[in-house]
This record gives sequence, structure tokens and C-alpha cells, in this order.
Amino acid sequence: PLFRFGLVSSVVSTPRSASSGIYAEYCCRLITLLHGVIITTVSALVHFYLGPAPWHNFGKENSPVHNLVLLLSLGYFLFDFAWCCFMGSEGIAMLTHHVVSLLGLFYSIYLHRYGSEVTAVCFG
Repeated sequence: PLFRFGLVSSVVSTPRSASSGIYAEYCCRLITLLHGVIITTVSALVHFYLGPAPWHNFGKENSPVHNLVLLLSLGYFLFDFAWCCFMGSEGIAMLTHHVVSLLGLFYSIYLHRYGSEVTAVCFG
């Protein structure tokens, strides 16, 4: 709750520019940055500390931490895909990237497998 309050207050208190489109783009990029930092950090923790490592766990069942990374990434990609479609700011390459990422995340969540492989991709 405290982290959420800090994030919301930092976005709300950011000075708005003359154009609301620039402010909206700033908020989207802030969410993208936050997603990148959180997912990379949690994925690194999974692979180097919590386990199981992806090179020992091919095709096995997802752990709860894998599911956390998958669901956070799915939520982000749904948001960003909707943003790209709504704003019309991205080309076919980025839209294809989002569709393929969404399909991979849905597939792993649906089967409850391949979480270690997907989080390895999220890590980098």
C-alpha cells in the first residue's frame, strides 16, 4: 500500500505540460520503466536465489513466483497493447511483438508450465 501510494502520488504530482498527450505518454513510459525494473529484479531473484533455475527446469510446472512474473507481465502487455492500439503510436513490428508476447504468456499460464523459460526471457 505504501509503495502504491508513493507511485500514484509521484505520477499525480508531476507537472503537467501544455499538451495532455505528452503527459499521458510520460505516464505510459513511467509504467514501462517500473514494469521493466520490477520484472527484471524478480526474474533475477527467481533464477539466482529462489530457484528453480531455467537450465534445470525445462517444461516443468510453474512455481508461485513464476506465476507472479507471468501475471505481472501479462497485465503490462495487455495495458501496453491497448495503449498502442488506442494511441496509434506504434507500427506493425511493435504490435506483432505484443501479440506474440501475449500468446506466450497466456500459453504458459494456461498450461501452468514453462514458467522458468518465460521468466528467463523476461530476465534477459
